[in-house]
Amino acid sequence: MGDEMYTETAVQIDAAVSARKYSSDMVDDLARLGRDVEDLLQVWTGGAADSYGQSWAELKSAIEVIAGDLEQIGDLVGESARDYERAESDNATTFSSTKMLRL
Repeated sequence: MGDEMYTETAVQIDAAVSARKYSSDMVDDLARLGRDVEDLLQVWTGGAADSYGQSWAELKSAIEVIAGDLEQIGDLVGESARDYERAESDNATTFSSTKMLRL
């Protein structure tokens, strides 16, 4: 019992889909917010506006990295779940065929 592994692939697949959806939502929200910031910076000038613009660029870059990582995590979790399901199916087929052997 100590080293047994159990995984619920449906939960993994749901998590993968959710991660990719959240990533996509983040990218969409970031684009909308970016348009608002661009509009603001067209009418706002001065040192404070420059600092804000620089901070926005850094934040935007960090969020893009996070969204990309989240999408990659979703892809990897989904791939892992599919691989696990395939292995389980192959093992079940092998087990069923060996049960028919008469030793």
